[in-house]
Formats: sequence, C-alpha cells, structure tokens
Amino acid sequence: FALAQGGEPATIEIADVADDTFPQLTLFVNVTDALGIPVPDLTAEDFTITVQGAPARIVNIENITRDNLPISVVLAIDTSESMLGQPLADAKQAALSFLDNLRPGDEVALLTFSSTVTVQQPFTTDLDQVRTLIEGLEAQGRTALYEAVYQSVQLASTASNPRRFAVFLTDGNEYGRLSTHTAEEGIAAAAEQNLQFYV
Repeated sequence: FALAQGGEPATIEIADVADDTFPQLTLFVNVTDALGIPVPDLTAEDFTITVQGAPARIVNIENITRDNLPISVVLAIDTSESMLGQPLADAKQAALSFLDNLRPGDEVALLTFSSTVTVQQPFTTDLDQVRTLIEGLEAQGRTALYEAVYQSVQLASTASNPRRFAVFLTDGNEYGRLSTHTAEEGIAAAAEQNLQFYV
C-alpha cells in the first residue's frame, strides 16, 4: 500500500528486476495515482524495501519515463511452406517497417521457424544487418511453432535491456509435430521470464 502526493492511494508495480549485478538489484518500478497517472518527483526517501523481512539499502534512484527506456525484441518470422509468396512478402514488409520505428539503443534478435528453429541473428543494434537477413528469407518446411515460442523465450533471456518483447509474424498453427516443447511449456517459460508476446 502506498500514498501519492496529497495522501491519495497510489499503485506500485515492479515492472522488472535486473539481477546481473547480484547481490545488487535494479528494480524498474511504476508508481501511479488512483487515476493511473504516474506520480512525479519521487526520491529515495519515498521508498522502503525489505527482502525476506529485512530492510534493504537503496543505493540510487532515477526518474525515467518507460517510453525512453531502450527495448530488446525477438523478431520471430514463420518461414514454413504455407508462407510462400505473398504471406512471406507481407511478413517481410511488416518486419522491415517495425525496424524503421525502433530508436537508437533498441536491439533486435531475428529468429525464423519452419521445420526447425534458427537464430538468424543474436541481439544486435545493427538494424541494417537484420534488414539484410529479413530480405533474404525463403519459405519451406513445416511449422514448429511451439518450439519457436520456447526458443524465443530463451533468446530473450540474453537481451541487454530489461524491457524485452517477442514479436511473432506467422500465418498459422503448429504443423508437423516437430516441436520438442509443448505450447504449455512455452507459455510457462514466457511467464517465468515476464516476456510479452505480440503476434
């Protein structure tokens, strides 16, 4: 429970926790008032943190807007045989348009899936390299969709930025029974990693 300025109830959401410098943790926290508006001008004195009941020391606090944080995106493109022709052309165009809207500091990893899942490009900020790979994609094979979901989560765990997403461009469902992980395993892995999917 928290209070915003003026004594009105506020909501605190821990959006992400980065533990790459453990035992020091970086928490990304959203604080909004009763109307859902971000509470401005918060300082370290406005927060207390406990870990297993013991107080933790706040080393530093920064006010940032979520929209200004860089993002890491796993861009997963279906290259199975059902994507031959216009569907793959449309997916390529959508992917290229998506890249055009990223900002400096954003990074992308490119994953394709058909009968197998292939990481075409690990995370990079070299978007021209990703564009070249997208333009060269060809369609063939079955659709290991569930495996692609699971592998996308694993790939996202290697991202440099705490804001991580997966974007899937596909025309269909699992086809060919080639996935070694189930849909439920992919969903559980995504929930554990707090990874949002956009399909």
